[in-house]
Amino acid sequence: MADLNNLTMQDLLGALNKLVKSDFEGRHVFDVTVFDDDGNEKEKMGIIVEPGKVEMVEGESGDENAVLFHIKKNAVETMKAMQTEGLDAAMRFMFDGSIYTTNPAGAQAWFEIFEIGEEPLAKALG
Repeated sequence: MADLNNLTMQDLLGALNKLVKSDFEGRHVFDVTVFDDDGNEKEKMGIIVEPGKVEMVEGESGDENAVLFHIKKNAVETMKAMQTEGLDAAMRFMFDGSIYTTNPAGAQAWFEIFEIGEEPLAKALG
């Protein structure tokens, strides 16, 4: 099993292909911007999700329907908590300003199309 206390953003993003479910319809696109601890934009990525498949593109996806999602504080810990605790963590982080989206309903789809929890994440990383 992977050490969940010693992860990078690349580890977390790499696990998504093993966490994506195949029992949903359609295509979901997320344009994710990660900021450093000083509030500077660090990286942008498009995450394109279809049943059983995740594609990452550098920069924005170019999809006009993409869900805009910013990770503004503690990027790795925030992403890990959302992947292990789900929507509860996302709500908590939204209220404290760690994350931001212009489309909460679209962002909520993340928790429906990926397996959530410590065990699935550890298995995907392992």
